[in-house]
Amino acid sequence: MFLIRFAVVAFVKIMLIFAPKKSYKNMLASILPPDEKNKGFDLRKWTYESVPSRDGRAIHRFYHQRSTLPNAPVLLCLHGLNWDGRTYLNFDSLADRFEIIAYDFPEDNHWYHGEMDDFVDLLADFVSVTKLERFHLAGTSFGGIIAQRFACAMCDSVQTLHLISTNIPGKDIKERSHRISAITKNLSDWQILCVIDRATQRFLKNTSEHHRERVRPLFRMKKPAWFRQLAESLAGYDGRECAKSLTCPVLVIHGMADFLIPAIATGTFRRTLQNVELVIIPGAGHDLVYNNAYQVCALIADFISRKSPH
Repeated sequence: MFLIRFAVVAFVKIMLIFAPKKSYKNMLASILPPDEKNKGFDLRKWTYESVPSRDGRAIHRFYHQRSTLPNAPVLLCLHGLNWDGRTYLNFDSLADRFEIIAYDFPEDNHWYHGEMDDFVDLLADFVSVTKLERFHLAGTSFGGIIAQRFACAMCDSVQTLHLISTNIPGKDIKERSHRISAITKNLSDWQILCVIDRATQRFLKNTSEHHRERVRPLFRMKKPAWFRQLAESLAGYDGRECAKSLTCPVLVIHGMADFLIPAIATGTFRRTLQNVELVIIPGAGHDLVYNNAYQVCALIADFISRKSPH
């Protein structure tokens, strides 16, 4: 374990020695505030909305696709690391059955203290101020991990849970996250952006050219506080007991070509969850929530019609 951590730290330090410090400082200075990031971006029929938190100290922002169906059930969607609520733009095919809310996690706020339950408190406040008493919940990548924890805390409100391109954090992820958290604590803000930018470029390099150009506009560099919160919240978190306690029906959707979280990792869901269905999509990668949205939406709609028809 020590040797692995030493190797990771050494690699990051060497990378940062040769990184263009000025370019990343400029990138840091040019990060757009949330209300400006959608300029020039085609949201189609989605709207970008906001509501104040209960205590008035923060603003909840979200992408909203209103349904053509009166009093439609709500599908609340959670995004991953360096995407945002626009990850779910292609879910508009569900608008004839659901009201879709794609939550936009704030990059920094008073809720963040380096714990997974910080996200639970944040989302609990959101569903309270928006009066969402019952809803279906979906999460992709890191958003899927948050969704599991939130579904445990809000078991009476979550009707079905949909986990896309994600996993259950266990001992291996906890140890790896400890290493990442230890590294990020000692990095300056521009260095955090450098590490995330290099990771993003690696992701895009391993994505097919056709899909790469489709998802590239969705990647957005965020404030370093967001990445620190993610690293620290994962470092001390083991989600296995939480997953075992889930009582709502769970649909797991994964891509066979996902190189970030290999499809073989989905076996943990079968061994851990009480009420789960697992679907592997051939040829799909980690970005299937966007690039394979039509298939994903069809699976979600069918699952909900069978497991929660009313």
